[in-house]
Amino acid sequence: MKNLIILSALLFSNCLLYTQNIEFQLLKSGNQGSSLKPKELVITSLTEAEEKLGLMSKEELSALDFEKNILLAVFQGRWNSGGYKIYIENIVCDKDGITVQVVHQRPGRKCYATKALTNPFAIYVVSKKEGNWQFNISKKAIDCRWMSKTCPHFKKTEHFIFQRVTCFLTLKN
Repeated sequence: MKNLIILSALLFSNCLLYTQNIEFQLLKSGNQGSSLKPKELVITSLTEAEEKLGLMSKEELSALDFEKNILLAVFQGRWNSGGYKIYIENIVCDKDGITVQVVHQRPGRKCYATKALTNPFAIYVVSKKEGNWQFNISKKAIDCRWMSKTCPHFKKTEHFIFQRVTCFLTLKN
């Protein structure tokens, strides 16, 4: 009986019998990541985190319990403007392994973005799971056309940010 309970706990914790969503929490994100190329990392130890993540201090990393958790770090690579973002949409565990759905977001047509080099990244903490980690990447563009349709007076000038906020607040009320 004791062996059956242990075996059941092991099977359920490793997602072998059923599909389950895995909870995750954003730890840090921004536009000045350390990778010039897109990549995904599964970090399982403090030593590995210190080697691969120059984005977090030793104090931040030391506060994490790598006995119970791992880090997932996703990098979108370098872009010539702002408006880009990377994030994890969901994580699913099943008999085939653990699948992480990552979204590479970019500014759409008609979007205004800063003219600066950006390297979007996001780092998440996840409960430790054994299995094969796979990353599925999807690409998504932000639709900024609503601005020109709903605010026909909106024009790109040196005061375009003020106009955009004014139009948005007008639409909200």
